[in-house]
Amino acid sequence: MCIRDRFRVAIVSGRGRQDVEKLVDIPDLIYAGNHGFDIRINSENIILQEMEKYIPLVARITNQFNSKLSRIEGVIIEKKKFSVAVHYRLARDTEFSFIEREVAEVIKNNPDLRLMKGKKVFEILPRMEWDKGKALMRIMKTLGLDWKKQNIIYIGDDMTDEDAFRVVRGRGMGVLVSKTPKRSFADFYVNSVNDVKKIFEYALKV
Repeated sequence: MCIRDRFRVAIVSGRGRQDVEKLVDIPDLIYAGNHGFDIRINSENIILQEMEKYIPLVARITNQFNSKLSRIEGVIIEKKKFSVAVHYRLARDTEFSFIEREVAEVIKNNPDLRLMKGKKVFEILPRMEWDKGKALMRIMKTLGLDWKKQNIIYIGDDMTDEDAFRVVRGRGMGVLVSKTPKRSFADFYVNSVNDVKKIFEYALKV
């Protein structure tokens, strides 16, 4: 039996929704991309209407980063519909200050944008009160789920997942995936994705 046969499974990611769907390639799941700006539930797309006006701005900023940062070895500019991510995991440490300054300059000159930091990535998004936690609540509302009637488990490994852990804390269960313990709003932590697999296997047996 597959876990999706017994549970409603949602994947909430900072990646673009279509990219996530291609990577996972499992039908009938709920996919939320761009930190929840773009959600697909039961073949229906849920996009915040306010987001449409940001598309040209995000495209322009993406081009700006491509012209200034893509020449740096190890830097990857990830273009998404509603945001742009500057990945520097593979870049030399000596390049970090320059990358950080360029990102800060963009934020300074574009008050409609905000910066969110992840694991070796700068994420530039529209300045809206929206995050993975709010995306989770939108999904629950759309599905008609009640905190008191359903057991909600949220599993994540990134700093951006803390917003969802805050929402779940005290009402469900948050699980941080981390090799070492760290300060988090999650209720528990596991060491690896293999441990996450064990959680799913246990859930199917209960």
